[in-house]
Amino acid sequence: MAFRKLIGVFVVVTGVVFFAVFRALESYAVRRRREVHAVLWAAFTGIAVGFLYSLSGRGHGVLESAVLALAVAVPTFVVLFYRYYTHEDAAGHRIR
Repeated sequence: MAFRKLIGVFVVVTGVVFFAVFRALESYAVRRRREVHAVLWAAFTGIAVGFLYSLSGRGHGVLESAVLALAVAVPTFVVLFYRYYTHEDAAGHRIR
C-alpha cells in the first residue's frame, strides 16, 4: 500500500514539474530568436517523450529513451523552425 502512495506522489510531482517547466518555457521562448525558440520547444518535446517512454514499464534503457527523444526532437525542430521562419519578418517580428 505504501508503494502505491509513493507512485501517486511521484505522478503528482511529475505533473507539477512538467506544468511549471511548460509555463516557464512558454513565457521565455517567445522572447528568443526563432532558432532558439524552435530548439527550446523541440528539446522540451523530446525530453517529455523520452521520459514517458522510460516509464512505460517495458524495461527500456536510458539509451533507448534518449534515441527516441532525439528521433522526436529533430523533426519537431524542423517543423517549428519552418513555422517560425515563415511567420516572422526579417527583423524577427511576428506576423499575425
